Amino acid sequence: MKRRHILGALFGSVFSLTMFTKSAHAVEPWLDRPLTLPSLHASADVGLGFGQHVDIAESAAARETKHSWGSGASMEAAVGVPILGEVGVRTALRFGDGGKSEPAADRFGRLFDKQTFNGRATGHDTFANPEIFLRGTLVDVNIVAVGLETRFSLPAADDTKFGWAPGIPVRVRIPNLARLDTGIYVPFVFDDKTIYSFDIPAHLWFQSDQLFFGPLVGFRFNHFPVGNDQSENEGTLRIGGGVGYTVLSFIDLKAQAYFDRVNKIPEGSNLGNMLGFGLGAGINVP
Repeated sequence: MKRRHILGALFGSVFSLTMFTKSAHAVEPWLDRPLTLPSLHASADVGLGFGQHVDIAESAAARETKHSWGSGASMEAAVGVPILGEVGVRTALRFGDGGKSEPAADRFGRLFDKQTFNGRATGHDTFANPEIFLRGTLVDVNIVAVGLETRFSLPAADDTKFGWAPGIPVRVRIPNLARLDTGIYVPFVFDDKTIYSFDIPAHLWFQSDQLFFGPLVGFRFNHFPVGNDQSENEGTLRIGGGVGYTVLSFIDLKAQAYFDRVNKIPEGSNLGNMLGFGLGAGINVP
């Protein structure tokens, strides 16, 4: 089946199911939404990402670094479950060799969610390794919400490893004005030697009627073992922006653009090579 038929069937199926099951109540505005889905509520998100990668074959032939664009789609569905909280699954579809290259382009299709694993856990096949997540709320008051989260990346693709990412999501609200999504996430990839990271996002959202927008910032510290009890450590900063619009009170149309990193740019690349884009839609069933 052609790729466009796969995506068309996915969009059509999710939209039809949602239209059939949608209740008369509207989803809360973006700024007021809870940290986790309420019990028996559901959501589905599809995002298309565009990013650059190094074309190794052309680089070797030309003796210089060549960058090419790739694309991929991120797909996620979640449901609120009594006692457990929110349970969901995510995967990705990469288009052609460009979409599967390292780093895979579907990372830009993860709209407003950058806390992911590296390629050793997600793989470079046409379909990314499935990622399962569980998220619960510990505290939720008017000003702040704090939760617990855990994610698992299952090594279905060849030459990939199991990934586990515990996290503490935090949402700070300034009533009727803004919302800050932050927290700390610690992805582990259990290779021959464990790779781990510390990821701290800071997404500040504002809202005007059904339009929401704001800057996307994040800091990530990576620890890579390189053998002989040696390791390479680096801290990277990403910066960008996101915007969305809620349609029919339950569909969020979303877009983002951000630099994967603005410091410690690899040799042969420049800041422009770190830029990527994403757009997509999220459907909520209240």
